Amino acid sequence: MGESSQHGADSPPAFPKTRKSGDDMQKRTVSSSIKSPWVTESPGTKNLLLKNKEALRFLNELKNKWLIGS
Repeated sequence: MGESSQHGADSPPAFPKTRKSGDDMQKRTVSSSIKSPWVTESPGTKNLLLKNKEALRFLNELKNKWLIGS
């Protein structure tokens, strides 16, 4: 009886701990995958690539306008 109550008291705090560390691990892997250019499957890098394409397109348009205007 004493053991079961002790076990019951031990198990609930273990859940938030493991869950929290899991979230931290996810955050770490996501941030590291965004930094590493060879990872292409993560949504973060896809968004970055899209933003880079948009920025390049915008710069090219500016360059073309500048060349035409000059």
